[in-house]
Amino acid sequence: MSRTKLYARIGIGVGTVALLACVFFVAAAIGDLGRLRQGIEKGFDLRGAYQLPESRGEYLSFQVFDEERTWEAWSGGDATAVRGTIGATNDPNCYLLLDEDGVEVGWVHLAFADRDGAGTLYVRYGDDGLVEMRKVSTVPLYFK
Repeated sequence: MSRTKLYARIGIGVGTVALLACVFFVAAAIGDLGRLRQGIEKGFDLRGAYQLPESRGEYLSFQVFDEERTWEAWSGGDATAVRGTIGATNDPNCYLLLDEDGVEVGWVHLAFADRDGAGTLYVRYGDDGLVEMRKVSTVPLYFK
C-alpha cells in the first residue's frame, strides 16, 4: 500500500471521528437547551440545598413530599432553624415562604437549576435584603 493511500485512510478516519464528536456535542447542547426552556416555562426543580456563597454554614433546604413542599433555613452561627411550607405563585419559579402557621415570611425566585445539581436562588426573608444562594446539593439538608 502506498503512503498516499495510507494518509488518505488516516485522514478519513480522523474526519469521521471528528464528525461523530460534533454530532454528539450538538445533540447534548440541544438537550440542555430543551431542559432550560422547559424549566423557564414550567419551573425548575426547587428540591435541594442552597448556601450563601461566602457562608460557613447558612443553608436553605427544600423538600417535596407528594404535593407538599417544605423548607428549612439553618444558620450554623447560632444553630437556629426555621421551617415552613412553600406557597405557589403565578410564576412557576417564584415561591412564597410560609412559616409553620401559614403566614408569609418571605419569597424565593429560582433563577436556574439543572439536573447536575447547579442552581441559583434569590431569597428575601422578612425585612432582610435580597440574597443570592448557590445550590450545593440536590438532596435537602435538614438540621432537626
